[in-house]
Amino acid sequence: PLATITKMIYRIFLFFLFSLTSSCDSERYLIIDGQQYEFITGPGLIFIQDNLYADETEATNLMYLEFMDWTQEIFGENSDEFKKIQIDKSVWDNTKFSIEFGKDYFTHPDYGDYPVVGISLEQANLYSEWRTNRVAQLILIKKGLIKNEFTYSKDNYFTIDRYLNSDFDWIITKEDILVTEYKKYRQKVNGN
Repeated sequence: PLATITKMIYRIFLFFLFSLTSSCDSERYLIIDGQQYEFITGPGLIFIQDNLYADETEATNLMYLEFMDWTQEIFGENSDEFKKIQIDKSVWDNTKFSIEFGKDYFTHPDYGDYPVVGISLEQANLYSEWRTNRVAQLILIKKGLIKNEFTYSKDNYFTIDRYLNSDFDWIITKEDILVTEYKKYRQKVNGN
């Protein structure tokens, strides 16, 4: 009976996974007054539903290295923020892969697209928060809502909280947006 229940759960899981992936579009559109507008999503994201997106793949070594590089650049190599996101390379120590992967798995270019291992739940959450902020920043830049400036410090870098609380210096003013929208509308009416 246990094997039958396990098989049934496995089949339900596969059905759910297939249904989920087949319903995910990589391109989504919004139609307003007969005009089709493309949703802007971040790199490597798939649409799940409503305003929920997920990465197409698991976090890779290269993605986590990018997170570490950004954290080191903003906070410094000796900062607590940088120290607490270090990979635990000892995960390979007592496995049959320790000789092959041991020291080089995380940093070797051949393993850049492999899943990151040796991170804690806290580190995974910190990475997810960082990734969410970077994707939101990219989308807001693409939509022209914030300026594309890359002079950040630990006191002045983009986060969604800072943006929503208007504590972010590089927000484009409402007047700038109105002028831009007016120019688009004017071009449509005049045919220019």
